[in-house]
Amino acid sequence: MLCGQTGCWAPCVQVRGQGSGAGPLRVPGCDRPGDVPARHVRVERGIPVCGGVVVRWPLCILLATVLLALLPRLWPCPPELLDPPPRSVRYLDRNGVLLRDIPIRGEHEWRVSLSDVSPYFIFAILHAEDRRFYLHPGVDPFAIARALWQDLRAGRVVSGGSTITQQYVRNVIPTGHTVLCKLKEAFLALVIETRLPKDEILEHYLNVLPYGHNLRGVQAAARFYLGKDARQLNATEAAVLAVVPRAPSGLNPLDHLDHLLALARPLLYQMYDDGILDATGLAAALAFRPTFRPPAPPFEAPHATTRLHADSPPTSHTVKTTIDAQIQHLAEGALRAHLKALGREDVENGAIVVADTQAGEVLALVGSRDFFDPLAGQVDGTNALRQPGSTLKTFLYAMALLKGYTPASLLEDEPVTF
Repeated sequence: MLCGQTGCWAPCVQVRGQGSGAGPLRVPGCDRPGDVPARHVRVERGIPVCGGVVVRWPLCILLATVLLALLPRLWPCPPELLDPPPRSVRYLDRNGVLLRDIPIRGEHEWRVSLSDVSPYFIFAILHAEDRRFYLHPGVDPFAIARALWQDLRAGRVVSGGSTITQQYVRNVIPTGHTVLCKLKEAFLALVIETRLPKDEILEHYLNVLPYGHNLRGVQAAARFYLGKDARQLNATEAAVLAVVPRAPSGLNPLDHLDHLLALARPLLYQMYDDGILDATGLAAALAFRPTFRPPAPPFEAPHATTRLHADSPPTSHTVKTTIDAQIQHLAEGALRAHLKALGREDVENGAIVVADTQAGEVLALVGSRDFFDPLAGQVDGTNALRQPGSTLKTFLYAMALLKGYTPASLLEDEPVTF
């Protein structure tokens, strides 16, 4: 209620004096002329609501808990978290051979299912990043408390409390490093945990892990760094690749392999403690030194894949084409040999299309002699428009022969209206 003419609100709290006849009093929000302050006034703790009813802290905590539990279930989840958009598109030949991986946002990303990832790697990444992944609802208060304690003891940030779900959110939707951004990241982690099962979240996470050199995901790292699939990783390779995402640039396996092996050793010992490795396996894993090579993505059938990528929107992670990689290589070699034979006639470029006319499928497409030629290498000769010229004569003569004309047939040389 308003206090007289002053326009001040009176808070709805209960007070009690110490006398025997003391009862509820209204404490005004401001003094009026002639008011006498009460003595020995005790204010009951609580949250004021209308009608003077006091809601106590236990009920507030209960309401906050219920709200925290229900809000993530009711809040809409960003669609990119449920189904992350592709960062690159893989183009395969008709037999599943990788022709080319074209980045969409400057990164190479190969999607792989959780069942196609080495169990060594799954174990290593869980122990390296989030041991309680299958226990928490997206945010782990124990990990946060541990990280705060370690940071306070060290006087600097030495540990993080982010869960795998939070890291997944951060990799898909960069949120920044402010406190508000961290709160948003934690809330979205709670939201997505109500929409997707744990295994699916883990699978998405493994496919967006940063590995430097524009690589995303364990499958891309395994293929480009080690020349194998993620399911083929041994214990040492898995432990090393589980450590790299902590600092993809600072822990580049091409330059810091010794440091990575030292960081991977505790994970190998943990595998032994949990029975994943026996004594012989542990000794072999500790002695093994993996060979990492610079990423060299394949670059086959460039004109065909470039045309496909330009003509169709990149909505899929993988596109299977009708190109046959072996026939493609033969066509490229045939074009080079033919142009070499025509060198004296100043023929410098050419194009080849090999098609299965019955199936209507293109088996090979060579747009120029050298795709990397700075002058005309990326000009697709198979798609270039030309005047038909004498090419039409072949079809006209064939149609005439089918109609009974012969080379001796006489035609009137006068205009004809069709």
